[in-house]
Amino acid sequence: MFGGLAKSGHLRLRSVETYTIDLEDEKPQWKQLECGSFTGFGSQNAVIPPPRLDHVAVSMPCGRIIVFGGSIAGLHSPSQLFLLDPAEEKPSWRIVNVPGQPPKFAWGHGSG
Repeated sequence: MFGGLAKSGHLRLRSVETYTIDLEDEKPQWKQLECGSFTGFGSQNAVIPPPRLDHVAVSMPCGRIIVFGGSIAGLHSPSQLFLLDPAEEKPSWRIVNVPGQPPKFAWGHGSG
């Protein structure tokens, strides 16, 4: 799970918190990940996704997670595609550069 919205009175805060859960464990538990930005070779893509809500986060069969779209400030929808491998010793976010024009206004959508 990544991001979301926390409300405290009139204050609304978007989150960058990242959690995992292994539903195949005998006693599944939420685990918060401490994620950084990618600092290895080619680190020009070093970034942590901005706080957001109404995005899509998809777990791929290999265990990696893709995050796309959402709302980061009012009606602003980011167009970057982010990748995280939670199994890494120090999980870090990476931007995946995809050719072509990304969808606009990509928030509140689903994946299937």
